[in-house]
Amino acid sequence: MYEQFPYQLSPGEEYARIQALYGDPNLGEVPPWGDILGQSLTDALRANIVISAWIHHHDGQFRLSILDDPEYSEVWEKIASRESVEVHARYLTATIAEAKGLAAVAPVLPRSLQRYRYNPLWQKPLIDLGDTGVWAPDSMLLRGAIAPGRLYYAAASQWKANFANELGHRTELYVGEHLRIVAGQNVEPEIEYAVGKRSLKTVDWIWSADSATILVESKSARMSVGAQAGLDLQREADLLRKAHMQIDSTVEAIHGGRHPELAHLSAEKPFLGMIVTSEPFYLGNAELPEYGAIGQTPRLVLSLRELEQLVCFPAELVVAHLLPILDDPDQRRWSFNNTLTQLRNSASPISNPILLKATEECAFLELQNMTKKALGAGSSP
Repeated sequence: MYEQFPYQLSPGEEYARIQALYGDPNLGEVPPWGDILGQSLTDALRANIVISAWIHHHDGQFRLSILDDPEYSEVWEKIASRESVEVHARYLTATIAEAKGLAAVAPVLPRSLQRYRYNPLWQKPLIDLGDTGVWAPDSMLLRGAIAPGRLYYAAASQWKANFANELGHRTELYVGEHLRIVAGQNVEPEIEYAVGKRSLKTVDWIWSADSATILVESKSARMSVGAQAGLDLQREADLLRKAHMQIDSTVEAIHGGRHPELAHLSAEKPFLGMIVTSEPFYLGNAELPEYGAIGQTPRLVLSLRELEQLVCFPAELVVAHLLPILDDPDQRRWSFNNTLTQLRNSASPISNPILLKATEECAFLELQNMTKKALGAGSSP
């Protein structure tokens, strides 16, 4: 699943998500991507569109000579500058020796996990073969080299714990901005309350719907290789356990009625928990023992992408579908995508305004179409 699903994602959607999550100044100070990418995130994304289109239309080969071809002057004028494309090409390119060096320093995995071992093409999808030229062995990895997960590891390597903390904060705000699409002013951020001399916090976001209180906890960490293989879920189980505990403690604090900071929250309505992860935990709802205890409050695990789709339906419809699912022990163990399918069968969603804004601001779809037309018209090398 982890190998195949990313290939099925819409390129435009992926570019928009990268820009919205990692480049939106409304989520805090934008990381200095120039330190890693050699240019701004937006410029790198535009250059990636150009290089991906060129590779697609020219049998997997990338030639720097195209940068000086007058036939493609419109590309450099309207889509990405010549310098930007050259900078991004360098970021994506490695020689065979350099690719082997990247693989050599990657963690050594047991034989049972070899299919998940580090592939240097994830980081450097263009290989410089010297006189033979620069080639992309798998052209679909070009976009993946700047996908959220790949940028996460590149930034974590560069900025260590500082970036992990910052990304956690950005992800939390990203989740909140999406919840406001569906719930408007009925969503509020975490609330700090006192227990004796200690100061505690609720879940990240509280959605006070008419018929339920939805408690949302976000987790920005990525899945380990062992978890992807289904062999070692301890780290992921700890993440989910902490989220369960945060949801349960919030419910307990509201029910207790001893905290004036929480007095405005109803203890009479049913509580629903939602744990939002940066990438899919495909069996996160299956209540497998490997994922640890599930807590006392009914909850569902969903990815950021699934949240992006969920909030595009009317609030009343969303809650109306969530309540019976969480009351049904069988449906509660299904993938969250089943919930989205039920919603699609009931109503047509709106376009996600956050992803749409990122797409329009950076003109990703227009750039993709323009690039395909301009570069696809050229002759193959």
